[in-house]
Amino acid sequence: MAAASQGFSRLSTPEFHRELPGKVGNSDSAGVLAALKHVGYEGPVVCEPFNRRFHKLSVEDAVKEVKESMDACFLSAQSYRLADELVGTQPYNPDPMEAKVRAGGLNAGGP
Repeated sequence: MAAASQGFSRLSTPEFHRELPGKVGNSDSAGVLAALKHVGYEGPVVCEPFNRRFHKLSVEDAVKEVKESMDACFLSAQSYRLADELVGTQPYNPDPMEAKVRAGGLNAGGP
């Protein structure tokens, strides 16, 4: 999850100009999280700000800033109402191989 930097669209944002979700207001991070919850997704969600400003921060400060951003998005998603035309009746059916892949790569169990 990331937001486009000011002055760029979501599609035209250069690789190292991505912001934290919710910082700029041009991506619907809370809506994405609400939709994932609606379909029953329980896997990892990753924040990818890819912003050069983060290279100047200590690891502790960068983690703190990302955590605050993601916590705010998850909190906002709790009360987010999905548009009726987006709400379906089909359950989330993950790929069987997904059970072996988690944040950080494949589980120790192999492929």
